[in-house]
Amino acid sequence: MSPRPLITAYPEPLPMTVRITKTPEAVPKTGSFKVTWPGGVKYFYYDDEPSRRLRPEAMTSEQALEAARKFARSIK
Repeated sequence: MSPRPLITAYPEPLPMTVRITKTPEAVPKTGSFKVTWPGGVKYFYYDDEPSRRLRPEAMTSEQALEAARKFARSIK
């Protein structure tokens, strides 16, 4: 019986999976979008109630989703 040849070629790497999920809302009209990738996790928080959006960097849900999408595209 002859020895089996060694495999020297490596398979193609799997494409990086980046996911955007909406986290459950504990308080109505607030929440976050979670971006996960093999190297980590990042959250984008939002608040759709104008009276609670006191910080200038606070985002609406549409702004947070767009920021999450932009970030996800940048890490691919």
